[in-house]
Amino acid sequence: MRYPLLSGHIFATVLVVSLGACGDDDGMTGDAGADSGPPPTCGQVDPFETGDADGHAEPLATAGQARAGRIEESELPEDRHGLATWSAGDFVLANDRVAVIIEDVGPSDLYDPFGGRIVGVASRETDGALVPADFNEVLFGLGAYLVRTEAVTVMNDGSDGQPAVVRATGPLAPIDFAGDLLNIVRGDVNGFPAAIEYELAPDSDRVRITIHAAESSAAAANVSNVLQGFFQSSRMPPWTPSGGFDDFTGTTPFIAFDDPNGGASYAYEPPEGRMLNKIIEQSGVLVAHIGPQRIEACARVSVPLGSIAIGRSLDRTQAIAREALGEASRTVRGTVLEADGSPATDVRVHVTSGDTHHTRGRVDETGAFELAVPDEDVQVWAYRRGTPIAGPFAAPRGTDDVTLTMAAMGTIEVHARDEAGGGLPARVQLFPVGTEIARPAGSWGEQQVPGGRADVLFAGATGDLTVRVPAGPWRVVVSRGYEYELVDSTVTVAADATQTIDATLVRSVDTTGVLCADYHVHTTRSPDSDDDAAAKVSALVADGLELAVRSDHEFIAAFDPVVQELGLGAFALGLAGEELTTFEWGHFGVFPVEPDDTRPNGGAPRWPGRLPPDVFAEARALPGAPTLIINHPRSGGASQGYFNAAGYDPDTGMVDRPTHWDEDFSIVEVLNDSSFEQNRDNTVRDWFSMLRFGRRVFAVGSSDSHHMYSAPIGYPRTCLAMGTDDPRGVTPTEVRDATRDGRSYVSGGIYLDVTAAGGVGPGGEVTSAGARTAIDVVVRAATWIDVDSLEVIVDGVTTETIPITPPADRTDTVVLDETIEVDVAAAGSWVVIVAAGDEELEPVHPGRLPFAMSNPIFLTR
Repeated sequence: MRYPLLSGHIFATVLVVSLGACGDDDGMTGDAGADSGPPPTCGQVDPFETGDADGHAEPLATAGQARAGRIEESELPEDRHGLATWSAGDFVLANDRVAVIIEDVGPSDLYDPFGGRIVGVASRETDGALVPADFNEVLFGLGAYLVRTEAVTVMNDGSDGQPAVVRATGPLAPIDFAGDLLNIVRGDVNGFPAAIEYELAPDSDRVRITIHAAESSAAAANVSNVLQGFFQSSRMPPWTPSGGFDDFTGTTPFIAFDDPNGGASYAYEPPEGRMLNKIIEQSGVLVAHIGPQRIEACARVSVPLGSIAIGRSLDRTQAIAREALGEASRTVRGTVLEADGSPATDVRVHVTSGDTHHTRGRVDETGAFELAVPDEDVQVWAYRRGTPIAGPFAAPRGTDDVTLTMAAMGTIEVHARDEAGGGLPARVQLFPVGTEIARPAGSWGEQQVPGGRADVLFAGATGDLTVRVPAGPWRVVVSRGYEYELVDSTVTVAADATQTIDATLVRSVDTTGVLCADYHVHTTRSPDSDDDAAAKVSALVADGLELAVRSDHEFIAAFDPVVQELGLGAFALGLAGEELTTFEWGHFGVFPVEPDDTRPNGGAPRWPGRLPPDVFAEARALPGAPTLIINHPRSGGASQGYFNAAGYDPDTGMVDRPTHWDEDFSIVEVLNDSSFEQNRDNTVRDWFSMLRFGRRVFAVGSSDSHHMYSAPIGYPRTCLAMGTDDPRGVTPTEVRDATRDGRSYVSGGIYLDVTAAGGVGPGGEVTSAGARTAIDVVVRAATWIDVDSLEVIVDGVTTETIPITPPADRTDTVVLDETIEVDVAAAGSWVVIVAAGDEELEPVHPGRLPFAMSNPIFLTR
């Protein structure tokens, strides 16, 4: 992926420097000397005590108590996003206010492989119902070590009126997904008996967390930092008092996580007297620490890790955290109205003081809001994406009731249709004319659409879409990917009036028998993507993609159930897959593969401590007989780029680390959200090198989309010769085989038809071609897409560049139709055809250049 989940080298370097060491008071390992021998031991070190295996029989029937016990299926919260990792039989800590679910012992989903961790947090309604947050994963470590859970038990079920306590016990074990990069900090604490404990009092809004460890050698150990890792930011953006939703630097007294979809929020509070110190935040993962910890020789230590405070909303969570710091809060109430006086029900209210962001929250169905804010003079704003911001409304102390009014609104109705009048999924882009829509500060945490667009929306299977916009002139662009012409309209919308756009989308580019795929699409199952699966599917279908592989980090999941649920099965086939994401030797697409819900992460292979060929063999043996794609082989050093990790030399075709090299892969993601020209001296060079040295490796291009507004799905896309235009007419196995056999070309908006003698296309071989042979090339592009050159590449060398100069007002989508003669070397040759334009794919995909690149046709005399 272009944007790493967390760069392995960065992660390791940070931890090596900041997170752990054993030895003297300075936290550095002492010089034992050549003859010192092993350190003296403490004799028998007993493990930590365990408790009751089940706890309270009715853990949610709290009745003024805090309770702990196993949760039943009927008691689990609603899994609103299909991402929850809790299950019946896990433990729950609950009182009348909040609840936390703690996973039972056993293999665990996501990155932390051990049970005994928090897998869900929730507030409780007055009727006892659980309102969960969109919780993902949090790591609490002692240096670079986690508790390798061997038992999860209830130490106190709370029936005595005292705090309820759940404990996970086991030895300390290294964070294995960072691989060998952390060996330098794996000292004597490895294997120490340990326990992580969760405690909830009857009248509390927070769960207190403590880690216990026993030093088993007769030498003190210094853990230079106590670690927190929040794999959360893309689903629940983090907020700090100093920076709001902007990235924070330095330290903070607490950090809150907001569920933007209306679930509960939570905050991490360091233990008293400590601050949370940021180490790095990258791609949805925040790594921080709360300072050092010493473990005396032959001693047991209890290290407070802090608390998880839970509120029904962000502002309530912040108020809980402020109260612990001795800071007062007050309540600001109000109403947000439309210009006509009706309730505004789709806005978010923000509260600030100058440049300081205090909180945000949604209005209810009446437009009303009630927010806890710091006890100081504040300003109140109302925000709706694509419309002017209402405010600021001054709310000094003593002003607790405010009214905000939004700009006058009208309505645009879009009806996207094919030429026969049937509904078509489509992308709808809104551009304000003659003005710019104000964008809030980054501290507000509101997702923005780049490229001068107020908003981008996606019409579903019916092709119908209704959107409210501020009164005034609007440019509305309706599109359906690269095979269709645009409908580009300007309308003036009056207040309380409706403008209708009947958009007939003409499929002007002939791609008969071809289906186009994106093998690298992330959703919120990946901690670095903020697009849920339904949004991703809606967008990719609207942009004309027909085959989509779900490729979340370290988790096998399927797109097709989402495709069917949205009623889009006639337009696209969703395939299951994963991105095998190592922190040592690269990232890899695995598809098609059948998810196994009985195994952690859907059955994704575990890679720590193993060599690539071994892991690849396991991946290829998964249900569905998947193939592997070498994703972005030169990105991000060795941790993300397989060719970097193996030390592939394109000049010699040799590798520096033969133990890491796999001789069976045949697919390389040569183009990742980029064009041929952008990769000519990088991954294209590697690919051509392999072809020159006789290895038949085929190219794919994919988007690696994590954020659909800035990285559109399907740029580029791999267009496969499938013999049908109906995605329902192919199977995942057939898609795999066509991909593996190279029966394809990569399209960044331009389409190719490349055939040699006998109708042989990309991936195929022409025998008895003679010393010179003909290649028929047809280049097609919709009239809004620029094409200005064709490049003929034989055996990695450009032999001819043909200018393409279609008229500016062209209506024909065939921009070149020629027969090209190429020489065939005595030992055989291969030919790749590239078409390109130099004007961006405006207005649909700004910042992307049009191109097409064929896979090779092999020629022998």
